[in-house]
Amino acid sequence: MGDLYTLFCAIGFAIYIIIIDSIKSEEFLSIVLLHFFVIVICSLILIQYESLNLLEFNFNVYFSVLYLSIPATLITTLILFYYQPQTTPVKASILYAMEPVFATIFSIIFLNIIYTIQDFIGSVLIFIGSIFGALFKKTK
Repeated sequence: MGDLYTLFCAIGFAIYIIIIDSIKSEEFLSIVLLHFFVIVICSLILIQYESLNLLEFNFNVYFSVLYLSIPATLITTLILFYYQPQTTPVKASILYAMEPVFATIFSIIFLNIIYTIQDFIGSVLIFIGSIFGALFKKTK
């Protein structure tokens, strides 16, 4: 089932990259705000189906939600939508593909997470796939 989710995510990211590449720079702000509010509305709808009995609402929960909403989602999406059209879709996909590798590296540095052989193999495969994608792309 995880492989199926991975396939759907890969298709979703490919569509996302293509759509962002076609956005004109003067309309990116309205699209980002629309994107953010659609996520908020979908989240509010879907949270109704999640069991909230396990979650105790306190300052840490509210702070986490605000942090994940504003700097980690809205601001990064603004930056993404502004700068991604200035690069090629191949370079953008390499950056997306390298995100889990850097997340692993930063978790080792800042959170003292143990790096397993599976993590290393996955990182190497992502890196090799990204390099092959960049080297063997079709030119127009």
